[in-house]
Amino acid sequence: MTENIKKPSRSERFVQYVCDLCRSDSTASAALRRSDRPALEYQSWGILINFGVDLDKPWERAAFTTIGAAVAQEGAEKNGTVAIMRALAQVYEKNLPPAERRLRRLLACQSTQECCQVLHPLFKLLRSKSSISIDYARLLDELLRFHSNTEQVRIRWATDFYPKENKE
Repeated sequence: MTENIKKPSRSERFVQYVCDLCRSDSTASAALRRSDRPALEYQSWGILINFGVDLDKPWERAAFTTIGAAVAQEGAEKNGTVAIMRALAQVYEKNLPPAERRLRRLLACQSTQECCQVLHPLFKLLRSKSSISIDYARLLDELLRFHSNTEQVRIRWATDFYPKENKE
C-alpha cells in the first residue's frame, strides 16, 4: 500500500529554499533582502538562476524576486498559512476602508511587475502591524499566474479579502 504524499509545488520549494538559504548564508540573505529595490535586484539573480528561474521572463523574475525579498526581510523559517489579502483584512478588521483602498490598488494592476511594486509596501505594513504568517508560496503561485490569468487571480484576492458571511 503506497501513501499519497503530496509533492511540494515549485513555489513551496522556492520559499523553503529561501528560508534555508537565509539561515545558512548571510551574504545571500542580504542580497535577497535588498532585491526588492530595482537598482539592486541583479544581486539576487545568481540565487534565482540556481533555482531555475528564467530571468528572460520579466514577470517570472519579478515574482520570484518579490517573494524572495519578502521572505528574507521577514526572516521566515517556513512558509506561512494566511493568504496576503486575508492578512490585510485581519490587520484592519475594525477599520476596513484603508485596507479596501490597498486591495483596489492591487486589483487595478495590469502586470505582474506592477503587482510586485504594489506588494512591497504592503509587506512592510503587515510586518509592522502584525505577526501574521503570510503564505508566500500561494502568493508566488498567484503572481506567476497573473501574467496569463489575471482575472482569476484578482477574483481570488477579492474573495480572500472579503469573508463570506453566513446569512442563514
